[in-house]
Amino acid sequence: MNLATVPLLVIATHAAVEQPPDPAIDFRTDVLPILQTFCHQCHYGLRTKGRLGLDSREAMLKGGRSGPAIIPGDPDGSLLIQRVTTRDPQDMMPPKDGPLWKVEIDILREWIRQGAPWPEDPDDQR
Repeated sequence: MNLATVPLLVIATHAAVEQPPDPAIDFRTDVLPILQTFCHQCHYGLRTKGRLGLDSREAMLKGGRSGPAIIPGDPDGSLLIQRVTTRDPQDMMPPKDGPLWKVEIDILREWIRQGAPWPEDPDDQR
């Protein structure tokens, strides 16, 4: 091992440890606008294609015909992320307005990673 690289390795490792945590995603300002714009026309209230409602945390956890939409803490295991990132036109969501922008997917992914927090007052989501 070249001793000249040792200090650089220490600096690089130290810098990685001191990275600030990802900022908390706010449901009302970050997630809800995405759901309202791209998902609620088919998955809200009485309109629940595939028996999937995306109008409450409980509905997302219960899921529809294909299973739970979200698994809090596991974005890659969450069907919501799988459907907005797939390239398969049969499974891609939203079907008409998709695909979502990377920043929108990143918001949904981080929200799920952070446990998919939902407002305490369900009437306060609109």
